[in-house]
Formats: sequence, structure tokens, C-alpha cells
Amino acid sequence: MIRVTAKTDNPGVADRIGYVVISFANGEKAWVKIIQNGFPFSAGSIILNRATAGITGSTTFTLPSGCSATVVPGSYPAWFTPSVSVNGGTGTLTITSTSANLGDQRTATVDVMINSNPNYTYTITVTQPATGVSFFGDTSIDVNKAVGGKGDNITISKNVPSGISWEIISKPDFISVSPVSGVTDGKNDMKLTVAVTEANTSGSARTGEVIFRFTAPDGSTYDKIVTVTQSK
Repeated sequence: MIRVTAKTDNPGVADRIGYVVISFANGEKAWVKIIQNGFPFSAGSIILNRATAGITGSTTFTLPSGCSATVVPGSYPAWFTPSVSVNGGTGTLTITSTSANLGDQRTATVDVMINSNPNYTYTITVTQPATGVSFFGDTSIDVNKAVGGKGDNITISKNVPSGISWEIISKPDFISVSPVSGVTDGKNDMKLTVAVTEANTSGSARTGEVIFRFTAPDGSTYDKIVTVTQSK
């Protein structure tokens, strides 16, 4: 029986292979394959607990002694920033959201490189929940049929996080809306004045859509609609 003892740890996360040559008295030789297991890498996914900016989440992982870890540049989206720290054989990946999520739950990934010999890259999943915010006081309003007639205002809710820019990208020809762009402050409702610019002579009510585009600091855009009905 031949006993083989490893002299050093395997610094990588993949198995490494070596061979031992055994020479016999009769001149024959035998090759014995030796496999040293790699270091097991495991890291959980990160779920941010809120949809707003500035929220952090983290996961830990183990890595071989003497190894470091780094985030792979460009491997993650603009709505969060990652950082890695290593303390002994434990690494920590920390995620900080840079932008509020104004839409549905979103998921992305970030790559972490284990600097061993050779290097290995692992992908970790990050999830940010939906904000669930109501953008408007009402998503439908009514206006009068006559030119200059008034009606309901459009209200952008104070529940929309601060620092979100918005603009009107489309509206019906029979109304004007003022202002047509702005930035939310997250504290106060913003009331937009709606006025009739074209009389309704069709004899029946007509509807149109005011389409708003909200843009988060990370460049993500969200189009939202308010329906306008002009009386007959």
C-alpha cells in the first residue's frame, strides 16, 4: 500500500492532478494518478429588502488560505455597486443599491474572481424587489368639452422616491399640461394643470393618454399612463 500526503493546500477551487512514478526491481514502472480536491466555493444569492436607493445586502463565502477576491469590472448593472472584503478564509460580497426600482422585481448578477492559481470566477445573483409605489393620485381624469375648460389635475404622488426625473412624452391634442417635466422630491405631491385646447364637437366623449417617462438615476426608464376623458 502506498500512502500519499499533500505537502501544501490546493490554492484553487478546481481539482488538480499529479502523478507518482513507481519503479519496481524488475525494471518495470507504474504511474499512479493523484487528485487533490479543489477548495469548495459557495455563496448565497443577495436579496435587497427594499426597492429604494442606498440599501445594502451581503453574502459570505469561504476561500483558500492566502487567496484574495475581487469584483470583475463591468460584470454588474448600474443599479447597484459591489465590493468585496476578505478576512482570513472568509470573503464578504456587499451590494449597495444606487437607484430605486420603480418597476417590477429585477434580478442581475455580479462576478467575483478568486485570485488563486489559476484564477476562478463565480457568479452571484442579486435581486431588488419592486417598489409597489403608486405614481399618480388617479390614473384617469375628466375634462370639460369647451376650449379653456378646466377639469381634474394630474397629481404625481409624493410616494415616488426623490431624485426621479420625469417628462411628458405624449399627450392628446385636445389638452395642454403644465409643467411638462420635473424632478420628484419624495416629500410633496406635484400637481400638474390640465386645460382644454380643443373643443369636443363629436357628440360623444373621447379619451386620450398622457404618457409620462420616469427616469431613475441609474438610467432606467419607466413609462406610465394617465387616461384623459373629455366630455361630450
